[in-house]
Amino acid sequence: MSKGHEAYQYSAIPAGFYDRVYREGSQVRRFWHRYKFQCVSEMVPAGARSLLDVACGPGSLMSIAHQTGLQRFGTDVALGQIDYAAKEYGDSATRFCVSRLPHLPFADESVDVVTLVEILEHLPEPEVRASLAEAFRLLRPGGTLILTTPNYRSLWPLLEVVVNRLGGISYEEQHISRFNPMTARRVIEEAGFGVTQVSSFFTLAPFATALSWRLGVRLHQWERRWLRGTGALILASAIKPANLP
Repeated sequence: MSKGHEAYQYSAIPAGFYDRVYREGSQVRRFWHRYKFQCVSEMVPAGARSLLDVACGPGSLMSIAHQTGLQRFGTDVALGQIDYAAKEYGDSATRFCVSRLPHLPFADESVDVVTLVEILEHLPEPEVRASLAEAFRLLRPGGTLILTTPNYRSLWPLLEVVVNRLGGISYEEQHISRFNPMTARRVIEEAGFGVTQVSSFFTLAPFATALSWRLGVRLHQWERRWLRGTGALILASAIKPANLP
């Protein structure tokens, strides 16, 4: 699942970089980030009262996950990203703080939803397990874990090579744990969760937006219905059991 690595310096990423991509990037990149966050937001249960986005970066998820009455919290290791997120998305229902997995400053069983959006691949295997254990600790019984991570049983490895060479970002340095739908399910279950869904999204849809945004949206909808295991990103949801021994 993981490979040897040297620590990547995430503080080197400019504050707000990925939020600007999400808002103003090329059609392909903007679609990628916008519909990724939409897929995550759609998994938030209707009755949830609180959501914690771990490794929230510049806070982009908060622009979508705004269900009525939902208290939102974001944490990230990078102070610059947190300052940006607080300025852009902070309000009376949305707060941000600096903290590092796997020790987050929240009480046991204090939130209804924990999101881990493309974070596990950046961690060595022991920290993956510790981070899932921390999510388990934070969730109330019956609470929901939602995560995304690259699917290495898809076109993702090819995309990674292309981005490494052309995009100015080295995923070879950043991605040190690699999952497919089966291994993602296994590591979530081993943390004590009951997995409710493991699917994937983004096969060709983001790239179709280079021709037409509308075409990309329609293809995305079709892929989510018919190509649930071949997408570049894994989407998983799981429940913390309500009746623990």
